[in-house]
Amino acid sequence: MAYAGTFGALRKCEAALKKATSWHVLMRMADGKSLTLDYAAPHRWRIVPAPGITVYMDMAGRVMQLPAA
Repeated sequence: MAYAGTFGALRKCEAALKKATSWHVLMRMADGKSLTLDYAAPHRWRIVPAPGITVYMDMAGRVMQLPAA
């Protein structure tokens, strides 16, 4: 299968994220907007969206829109 290598790499990334105690992500969209995510185990999140970005979070099946300035 052509995607077997890619799928395996994604599974390794998923496993590493589940074990991580903290991480930082900066996403830059094609339109120039960005979203910053910080996580510190066990339950500390910081999400900083660019103006005009709506952020939703799914926690245990409960989807909520996050407030953003």
